[in-house]
Amino acid sequence: MPDVGRFFNIDPLSEKYSYQSHYNFSENRVVDGRELEGLEWVSSRNLETKTINLHLTYKPVNNTLGVLSKEQMSALTKEREAQIVSSFGGKDSSGNQVNITFSPSDKSTILWEYNMGYDLKGVEGADKLGSNEVLQVETTTQGLTSKIGNTQDNRTQINVGLNTNMEWTDEGQINFENKQNRSVIAATGAHEDGHILGLKHTDSEAKKNLKNLMRESPTGTQITPAQRTQVIQLIESQQKIAQ
Repeated sequence: MPDVGRFFNIDPLSEKYSYQSHYNFSENRVVDGRELEGLEWVSSRNLETKTINLHLTYKPVNNTLGVLSKEQMSALTKEREAQIVSSFGGKDSSGNQVNITFSPSDKSTILWEYNMGYDLKGVEGADKLGSNEVLQVETTTQGLTSKIGNTQDNRTQINVGLNTNMEWTDEGQINFENKQNRSVIAATGAHEDGHILGLKHTDSEAKKNLKNLMRESPTGTQITPAQRTQVIQLIESQQKIAQ
């Protein structure tokens, strides 16, 4: 059983599932535009400006039993979007500028769930956990991703019931104004979206820097140009299959 860090994610149990492949892409068109409808993570390229635009259509799900209001839920998703832009935007290993945009949609098959606990059904590797390990996940894990490397049909879960995610008063109320906790939740969400995009705790790029967002216990929120390239390649390969 791996050590439980800030982002224990089941993925140490799932390393045998390989989503890391190498792909070759045709770049002979000036603009490689794609129809966004029906795709969750989608990539489009502008070869003249060396720009790659990544767009995510996601479904926000408030399963907090009334703990989070509609307005608070919206604030958390917007802060998560901003963290993803900050972490995953920037230059890839070829010098392309990576930009990221978002569209919330009830029809999306990428779920951003905010819960008071965890539903382990469909979480890859969860069926191999013993009862003590399940308890450990349920009581210490800040975020979960169902399937590493599936950019079109996936689910992340954030447990706002944990004190490490959200400050709770002695009266059993959340302190939503605690900006430090909110930044932790945003970083946790971005970390889990990194798993959707195929990045793992054990990747060599993640291990290079203690402040890499994708480490099991990160102290920072950035990723490397090589990780951006890996993300782009995975999205482009899977959107070809989905079209």
